[in-house]
Parts: sequence; C-alpha cells; structure tokens
Amino acid sequence: MSNKLKFFIVYGNMKLDFKTLSDILLNTFDPSFDVTIQLGYSKNVFNNNYEIFDFCDSLKFKNYIKEADVIISHAGVGVISECLKVDKKPFVVCRRSKLNEHINDHQYDFCYNYLKDNLFTKVENSIQLKNFITINKHLEKPSRNFITNLEGMKNVLYNIIDEELNK
Repeated sequence: MSNKLKFFIVYGNMKLDFKTLSDILLNTFDPSFDVTIQLGYSKNVFNNNYEIFDFCDSLKFKNYIKEADVIISHAGVGVISECLKVDKKPFVVCRRSKLNEHINDHQYDFCYNYLKDNLFTKVENSIQLKNFITINKHLEKPSRNFITNLEGMKNVLYNIIDEELNK
C-alpha cells in the first residue's frame, strides 16, 4: 500500500469501544501512513504519529472527508451520506451488539439493506481492507446519488423496535 494516501477514520459517537475497527486498522496501517482518526469514545491504541481527536465541528469533519483519499468508518448513515455528497465511496465496518460495540445491530441491518446499491464497500477484516486498497477500490465512485429508501429504512427500524420490545 502506498503511504502517500491520506486516510480519514471515523469511529462515530457511540459511547462504547469499537475494538473491531481498531483491530482491523492495527493490522493494516504502517506508522508512516498519513492517518487522521476521529476516535470518539473508543480507546486510543494507535501510534502517536497519527492525528487523533475525539470529536470536531461539522465543518471540520466535512473537510476531513473532502480531503481524504480513503475513508474508513463505522456504518453510520450520517458519515456515509457526507461521503456521498462529495462523490466518495467509503469503506464501512459495522458495529455489532454481540461484541458490545452497540446496543443493537442496526448498522449491520443498514449495510445489508444498502450494500446492493454500491454506495459503500463493507469491510470485514484487515486482509480484505489491504486488498481493497491495493486494488484501488477506494477510487470507485458510488453507483448513484444517495436517495433515501424510506420504506426499507422503516422496515429496518420496525425490526429493531420489535427486537428491543421482545427482549
């Protein structure tokens, strides 16, 4: 992988650690890479050579997305939407409730429902991420402008509500 690429990593604002993303990144990145990490509430396990911050304002956040060559993020609708607005296709890693990274699996459900639309690339592990970057998958453009699928999202939300009520 080229160390000339500029990476922006987004953990989001969930008040739970996102170990899955940290493990993928630790096994992918070299300390010399140009990496900016929005860490949120997750534990900092990274080299001090990276630019790391917890949170920033909206304008700065949008600028990080605009300036990055590669965006790797939790599967949050907000960050994916911001990437699509500037015609960038992010790599996404889903937070999972079974790993205590979220309270439910709505990120996984969102990815499952929208993966076919080619708006982002889902990443499961560091080998896959390295391969995607090596073959320049980050240069692919989203297949179309982001159009909200209200019915699909309503169904996802109803399923989440049903799961929570039936616990």
